Amino acid sequence: MRSHFDTATIGFITIFIIIIGDDWNKIMNDHYRALYVDSPGEAYVAVAYFMGLYIVGNIVLLNLFLAILLANFNV
Repeated sequence: MRSHFDTATIGFITIFIIIIGDDWNKIMNDHYRALYVDSPGEAYVAVAYFMGLYIVGNIVLLNLFLAILLANFNV
């Protein structure tokens, strides 16, 4: 499956793939190479977006998972 942001459905799936960390660097590299041809500045913004999404998404998911896990121990 190609990961892109052309439609809302595929865009949400792409964001979910990035957040769970399933080969997110390949998706970032594909978008970087596609944007660098026209404007290098936008390519660097895309890299910052993907890295920020990955880092913040993993922190949120990890904290949510740990909160659910610890809530089950308190029963």
